[in-house]
Amino acid sequence: MMKRSFFTLLVLLTALIMHCTNPFTTRTPEAPEGDNTLSRNLQTDPNTILTKIQQSFQQRDTQNYFDCLADTVQFRNGFNFVPEQAEADRLNNWQREEERTYFFNLINADELDRLQVDILEQTFPAPVTTSPDTLEMDFAYLITVKFRTKTERYQGRSILKILKSTGELWFVYEWLDLQDTDGDVSDSTWSTLKANYRISG
Repeated sequence: MMKRSFFTLLVLLTALIMHCTNPFTTRTPEAPEGDNTLSRNLQTDPNTILTKIQQSFQQRDTQNYFDCLADTVQFRNGFNFVPEQAEADRLNNWQREEERTYFFNLINADELDRLQVDILEQTFPAPVTTSPDTLEMDFAYLITVKFRTKTERYQGRSILKILKSTGELWFVYEWLDLQDTDGDVSDSTWSTLKANYRISG
């Protein structure tokens, strides 16, 4: 009886060991958190760079937002922002680093609950010059910044000029912001948002 129990136990242990994976073998690594493969892919197509900007707001991702803007390492002139006229004084000589600062201040603002950028209408990217690597797109937007106690809305129209790098990624090299005269005229444009959050606190 004891021999039979021992034999049964031995068979069960053998079966269990054969079906278990070896704890000492190298396992397949998991994709790291914050894997940016998807967001990087959004820059390989000029039609989806706006999607990446929208996602950067929703996910509160400063680096993804910053990555959309041309730098002086890859492009001689880097990034240039032309603000809506009413905010020109507050956004004088606004460049790429100022974009990072305002975005960081915005996503870290006290009591921030939700950020959303809605693209209301958009033209397909069209050539700026004879080069197919330099395009321009026009879009209307509504930005909602919801705090626990208040909601801010910014509405207007922007023209983005984008170009393709040698690495086949698209970057915004010029951003012109305007009031949207076709719809509801708003005093608070994307320029106002940038100006309001250019200084922390």
